[in-house]
Amino acid sequence: MLKRLGIITLASVMLLTPAAAIASTGETNHSVHFRSSPSVDSHIYQTFPSGKSVTVLEEVNRWWVKAKVGSRTGYLSANYVDYSTSSTGVITKGVNFRSAPSTSSHVYRLLHSGTEVHVLDTVNSYWVKISVGGQTGYISTDYIRYSGTSGGSSGNATSSSIINYGERFLGTPYLFGAEYPNTGKFDCSSFMQYIFDHQGIDLPRTSIKQSKVGSYVSRSNLRAGDLVFFSTSYTSSIGHVGIYVGNGRMLHTYGAGGVKYSTIESGFWDRHYKTARRVL
Repeated sequence: MLKRLGIITLASVMLLTPAAAIASTGETNHSVHFRSSPSVDSHIYQTFPSGKSVTVLEEVNRWWVKAKVGSRTGYLSANYVDYSTSSTGVITKGVNFRSAPSTSSHVYRLLHSGTEVHVLDTVNSYWVKISVGGQTGYISTDYIRYSGTSGGSSGNATSSSIINYGERFLGTPYLFGAEYPNTGKFDCSSFMQYIFDHQGIDLPRTSIKQSKVGSYVSRSNLRAGDLVFFSTSYTSSIGHVGIYVGNGRMLHTYGAGGVKYSTIESGFWDRHYKTARRVL
């Protein structure tokens, strides 16, 4: 989803969803104002550079997070802060629950298939940090199925079912901030959220937050159904998302033509590729 904070109005802020407390360490990914309240008209305490460490206390709405830096509490644009939120997952096969992300680390115990866990962080393509029964540790990424950030279940969803459903919307107009079916239009992240939700998979609303769910996938290991993320002309950080369909293409929505297929192996999207996540 493109990041144009200037379009946020007081009315839109008042119609947003309730705040969610999270308490997570984060880092700014762009120069951003630290404000006294969640409004572009509020007082600016100071401006943080990219790379500033902050503690994210609460997701106020889709545009703002409440954060603490030192002894001061204030508000930041959610688009300009990277942070982890706890998602859920289910163990797919018996796996060792370890004290560190290494096969030589201490094994706390064996987690059996069907065990539900809270995913705290993706360490790399091999390991995830989880919490289960009040204990924190690490497991292999090969033995967990992600359920999204709202505790939903992936059930029997397949990449083909999601892609086939998404194809129904080819040509549907693009509009920044739009949510279907209310407006009859999508933006990039609301499109992903909508087609995954139809298959029982909960995704967060923005591309930044969608880039934190599931497990990391290298570009060379992409497969159909993976979420692919890009920067845009408006920012060097993640600002766009699509679903990879294979053969170097993605299904997404952006600009003229709305929902469409585009190559990610040449041109604009090749140059602006950032990362990918696997949620299936």
